Amino acid sequence: MPVAVDSGLLADAVVDLDARGLLRATPSSTALYGGPRLHDWADRLGRAGHGTVRPVGYTHDVSRLSTDPGPLVALNTALEIDLDGQVNVEGVAGSAAGMIGGHPDFAAAAARGPGLSVIALPSAHRGRPTLVERLGGPVTTPSHDVDVVVTDRGTADLRGLGRTERRRALGSLWGDAVTPDE
Repeated sequence: MPVAVDSGLLADAVVDLDARGLLRATPSSTALYGGPRLHDWADRLGRAGHGTVRPVGYTHDVSRLSTDPGPLVALNTALEIDLDGQVNVEGVAGSAAGMIGGHPDFAAAAARGPGLSVIALPSAHRGRPTLVERLGGPVTTPSHDVDVVVTDRGTADLRGLGRTERRRALGSLWGDAVTPDE
């Protein structure tokens, strides 16, 4: 089934999707990350009047993303998530690990439209659970913009759950590695 691709960063795999006829429209992104094949492909599209690289005001526009035809499935990663479902992607314990990018924009657009905001992260990093009582860095994405959490242990569907139910679902996913305060 063909898909539309909107991203902050397009990688080589998008060329493979195009070659297999699996793109519904020209992808949009603020940047390219890949080899000559990706850059040649993007140049060809640009010369044909179908540019893939666009300003961040277009690529991360929550209104556009949440109303484009078809549901938006925003798939984002995280460094850690707290018991309420708030997400940190920027750094832990005073150490910067990444940048905010489009994480909150894409998550908000998916949660507000007919789509799905998915956060994927390992259940542990360096022997420590990634589910924490209190984030070790800033809240990048608020809990109301997180629909489903996916780890190596399974999934937690948080849609429609109150705070106590969210805490239970996340605690259960992590095998109660962190005990929720109720």
